[in-house]
Amino acid sequence: MTIEAATPPRRGGVAAGLSAGLFAATGHAALLLSARLVPGASPGRLADPGVVAFALLWLAWSAGEAALTPVDGGGRGAAPSAVASRVASRMDGSLGLATGLALLGGAWHGLWAGPGVALSPGWAAGAAVVSSLALAAGVALRLEAVRVLGGRFVTAARVEAGAALVTAGPFACVRHPSEAGLLGASLAAAILLRSPVQLALWAGVLLPVSLTRARREDRVLAAAYGPVFEDYRRRTGSLWPRLRARSPSTAP
Repeated sequence: MTIEAATPPRRGGVAAGLSAGLFAATGHAALLLSARLVPGASPGRLADPGVVAFALLWLAWSAGEAALTPVDGGGRGAAPSAVASRVASRMDGSLGLATGLALLGGAWHGLWAGPGVALSPGWAAGAAVVSSLALAAGVALRLEAVRVLGGRFVTAARVEAGAALVTAGPFACVRHPSEAGLLGASLAAAILLRSPVQLALWAGVLLPVSLTRARREDRVLAAAYGPVFEDYRRRTGSLWPRLRARSPSTAP
């Protein structure tokens, strides 16, 4: 879960992100190789331009998140006066684990099994172009949200005392751009690889997990910021920009 409360960023670099992003990058690299090394894998799969685009964007996502992910858990650089507000940390960890397994498992199956949906060459090319662009946009949104949050991009739900609510960058339009980017990128990847299994994991795991994290985060922020957050919530959508602000009586 990520909390949009701003304090001076304390990015830990690649070394600090080893427990999350770099580990994921290693896993993604391994699953890419598995498409060639596992007996029975779809031959020539990595020669598919769509798969190449997927591989490059997926690894860029992992490497970018590894470089931007800060130290979590009050390590070096944490403010001494910080007051942690942790809500069901075990649930947070379980949700994160479910997300990681769904991403890795879906991508591995899509690469190993080959395209599950047959398309004509023209439709396949068009779908590859559109889904590659959507994947790139989702990755860019996710990484920009991580960059803007800096030291506030953490797994547990917490708000540091005296921290201001972040409403800049992608947070000016949506309250949970990191979740929106993750959902957009993973859905685009499923379409790019034409994998029904990956699509099922998106609908059955990634979407409900992201919605759960967003609701839990909103509750923590509402408790921490009160009317300031309620005003922000009226002006923004959770995962998609709101076309018009809600009145106080209709705000969730």
